[in-house]
Amino acid sequence: MADTSKMQPQTQQQPPSLEDAFGGKGLKITGGGTIERKARRFRVIVNEGGEKEPDHVFVGVNGVGFKIQRGTEVVVPESVVHVLQNAVQTLWVKRKDENGREYMEPRRVQRFPFSNLGEDRGEALVN
Repeated sequence: MADTSKMQPQTQQQPPSLEDAFGGKGLKITGGGTIERKARRFRVIVNEGGEKEPDHVFVGVNGVGFKIQRGTEVVVPESVVHVLQNAVQTLWVKRKDENGREYMEPRRVQRFPFSNLGEDRGEALVN
C-alpha cells in the first residue's frame, strides 16, 4: 500500500473566465451559456446613440449576455461582431417620384452602428 501522507494534492487549472478572455472597461458579461474562450477576439466601439437610446447595447450569444457600453472600446468574441453586423432595422424614407408624388421607400440600416477596429491579438483590455 502506498504512503499517501507525502502526496501533494493536484490542483486542476481553471480555464480563464469570460472576463479574463474578453474585456474592457465598458463590457459586462452575464449568463450561464458557453462561449469559446479561445475564439477570435475583436476590438469594437459601438457608436453612441441619440437622446432616447440607452447608453449600452445588449448582445446575447449562446446564453451569454454582453452589455457593451456605447462609445467605449471593448474586446468581444467574433460571434458578437456577427450579431452586431446582422442587427438591422428598416427605416422608411419619404421620396418623390418623377410626377412629384410622395411615397415611402424602405431602407435597411444597422440597428447598432459600430466600428470594428480589427482582431485583438494581444491581451484583453484591462477593466
